[in-house]
Amino acid sequence: MSAAGLKKQFYSVSHLVSEKVRAAEGTKLDDDFKEMERKVDVISKAVTEVLARTIRYLQPNPMSTQPWAQFRAN
Repeated sequence: MSAAGLKKQFYSVSHLVSEKVRAAEGTKLDDDFKEMERKVDVISKAVTEVLARTIRYLQPNPMSTQPWAQFRAN
């Protein structure tokens, strides 16, 4: 098969696949699922924030404690 024939075959298959994909109907999600998805997103953000604050609390920035170290030395 020549390069031109192979190219034509590829475009033909590509066109057929794109037609099939565009014709497919998306999955319908019910309201309960959407509400549950929203709640999971909110909980995920809250857990991420708690984790970040916990890490900052357990591993404080040494530069923020530096002025206090000077007062303790005197």
